[in-house]
Amino acid sequence: MSVIFGIEESDVIILCGDKRSSTKEGAFIDDNMQKVTVINEHLAFAAAGNAAIEKAVTIDSEKIGMDGLNVDSFLKVITDFYARIESLQLDVIAAMPFCAIIAGKGSNGTSKLISLSYMHGKLSYNTVPMALYPPFDVSMEDCAQIFVRNYKLNRPNFCEKTAAEISALSKVVSPTGHKWEFHKKTGRGILTEF
Repeated sequence: MSVIFGIEESDVIILCGDKRSSTKEGAFIDDNMQKVTVINEHLAFAAAGNAAIEKAVTIDSEKIGMDGLNVDSFLKVITDFYARIESLQLDVIAAMPFCAIIAGKGSNGTSKLISLSYMHGKLSYNTVPMALYPPFDVSMEDCAQIFVRNYKLNRPNFCEKTAAEISALSKVVSPTGHKWEFHKKTGRGILTEF
């Protein structure tokens, strides 16, 4: 697993993810993975863990119409996916870790940031002010310190600096990535690459 993180501010929600893909064991594949997926102009998610699960929930979203989705309905897509996995007893998929941060407009029109994880057969999620999922080879404490320091001291470039500093400690994180900024006033998000 590599690094994804997000934070909600008074006027914007920011999602970030690096671009490295690797095997389950941490062997390098490439630095061209897009871990921040834009669903529509007011909804995006960052994912880490098994890329096949990310693709599966994106396909499920396409089936019901991506334009009408919001944070709450997209969360339901993921919970329904895992309910099917459990009912079909697909243990191979159930053994794969998956983490996501969902951001944008909720069903009642207000903004939301949801942290979600599926680990050891258990799905959990919460609405949060900020979220961080570290790579498997760097501690949560070290990543959190990097995140907080860059957020406080380098606010305009905290995504770029956070990814770069964590990549210096991790073999599964690239210094490059994607950032999605959801502007609450306009109700629209913008994806950029760094």
